[in-house]
Amino acid sequence: MDSAAAFRAPQDPATVGTDACADLSLEAHLISPWGTWEWIGPAALGAVLPARGIVELGFDVTPPAWVEPGQWWALIRIGCAGRLVYSPSVKVIVQ
Repeated sequence: MDSAAAFRAPQDPATVGTDACADLSLEAHLISPWGTWEWIGPAALGAVLPARGIVELGFDVTPPAWVEPGQWWALIRIGCAGRLVYSPSVKVIVQ
């Protein structure tokens, strides 16, 4: 079975919002265990969060066929306006 086809994970992007009255630059880093970095990414994304708006951040999960079935985790660290925010972790499952 192709492991990429068997991947299960939330398909919704991460959504970041603000009530600030000015646009804000942000940087999002995907954090996951060693050994997953080649197929979960990109490692970092930049975006502009519009004033009083939202922005969606999406990361690709594309395990190659040789990846053994298993379970890992991933989370996003977002830096914006001098603050760091960490998302809850999610399961990354390859069957």
